[in-house]
Amino acid sequence: MAEADLDKIIRQLSKAQTKSLMAAAKKRHGLFMAKAASAKDKEAKARLKLLAESAMLHGQAAAKRLQNSADNAADSYARAIKNAAESGRVMNTVGSPNEIIMVRRRFSSIIGPRMNPSSMGAGSQSSLRKI
Repeated sequence: MAEADLDKIIRQLSKAQTKSLMAAAKKRHGLFMAKAASAKDKEAKARLKLLAESAMLHGQAAAKRLQNSADNAADSYARAIKNAAESGRVMNTVGSPNEIIMVRRRFSSIIGPRMNPSSMGAGSQSSLRKI
């Protein structure tokens, strides 16, 4: 069933995005640590190490939020498909509208508009006045 596989695809995409996000966070962490190693004074070294740790923590938090969001979306999709299958309800049907609606639309088009303008053209004199 192709519909049931969509939640797996959502989870796989999330996993790939999480991996790339964590790789970027580790790269940023490494850059700050390299700068800290080459720093001359003690304060700069401590500040850069703090930035490195902060970058890693922010990356982990963003990855966790991404993972939670994807899990929620996948679970929601799976739940909606399951509920639709159990109730027998068809979602987003494709096809022409109901016969009664088609007849009403056709009849409304034949009648024409309900009101006619009281003036002829934009900014011209009223058609009701006699000149």
